[in-house]
Amino acid sequence: MFKAYTLSLRKTLEASLPGVRGTHQPKARKATADKGTEQLEKSKHEERKGDVGVDKGNLERTSEEHWALVAGQVFKSWTGDCPRRTYQSSLASALTLRPADVSEGSAGPWNGHLPQAELLKLTQLADELGLGKDARQLAWWLVGSRLASVDAEWILSHVKDIQASLGKNAYTEEEKADLLHSLTLYIYSQIKRLKSLHSAFPSSSSKQLTFTLRSVTSHSCAGRDGGGSVQQHCGQQLPHSLCCRTLRSLEEHPATRRLLDTAGQPPIPEDVTAALQRHVHEWWSEVIQMKPSSAEEREGQLRQAVNTVTRVPALLLQESEMYHHIFQRELSVSYDNLCRREVRNRLDHLSSSLLVPSESKPQAPLKGKS
Repeated sequence: MFKAYTLSLRKTLEASLPGVRGTHQPKARKATADKGTEQLEKSKHEERKGDVGVDKGNLERTSEEHWALVAGQVFKSWTGDCPRRTYQSSLASALTLRPADVSEGSAGPWNGHLPQAELLKLTQLADELGLGKDARQLAWWLVGSRLASVDAEWILSHVKDIQASLGKNAYTEEEKADLLHSLTLYIYSQIKRLKSLHSAFPSSSSKQLTFTLRSVTSHSCAGRDGGGSVQQHCGQQLPHSLCCRTLRSLEEHPATRRLLDTAGQPPIPEDVTAALQRHVHEWWSEVIQMKPSSAEEREGQLRQAVNTVTRVPALLLQESEMYHHIFQRELSVSYDNLCRREVRNRLDHLSSSLLVPSESKPQAPLKGKS
């Protein structure tokens, strides 16, 4: 009974998957990094494989190594006589002293708001330093995007401002280097959260996740100062800063894509796919697992396995309703396919563990006999 059930479910899953069996293989990436990057890829992060599932040596490892390379080689500390960095330091100090934004009795994500007195000081400082609008907006992005919790609309709005400035070649090479570093950190932080999708966005916050991922600047926003802070918060306070719309904008806009290409940043949907592969592998490994047992325990283990497999269709449907349409629409990543491939692999492993007859222990050969 169990064998027929698992095989029928496996065939249903396999029939629903397009293309060739196996995990998605990305298109070959252009080799834009130097020889140091190649050496780094060979020497660091040994491949970690599970009994079945994702090989970390493909998409995920490349993403992590690229981030480490950029973080180590591109970043320049905010020191020296650069006027913009002086402004950034003052802005960072103002943010550390700001009162927490409160929404319905709890702290919410920062939405670009600062007290009027602090904004006045920053405006006066920018005027004294001779900073234009583009430099101020860049400073606000470099500081604000590093906060632990930032409103998704604020992030998306400033990404569009940065893209406009890049398009008109308003930044110096040093400013582009700082921007590249900050964009890489932002992308990596969001990709890292996707590896813990359920803990970062549990089922109880699915609506908030949906709103965040669909974040658009359709609300009217008033009261921006020269740096681009939002004096009147637009829309709903959101507890998460992850925004697939922002990631898609960074990927599709020619200005930011060209900048990311200079550091060898892989296509963002590939990084998203790698993160989700890691998540579904670890999560489904917990849902469908088989612990070693003796022959006497095999019957009870079989009953437990049947109960586990019976839950699979409902869990697949739940996962699809919560996440699939969001990732498919925003980044053309099929969360359904990733889950189904992993479930198919887990069922294969479960079947082989249960249904292959246990071999009797080999007897030691008698002395003098081969």
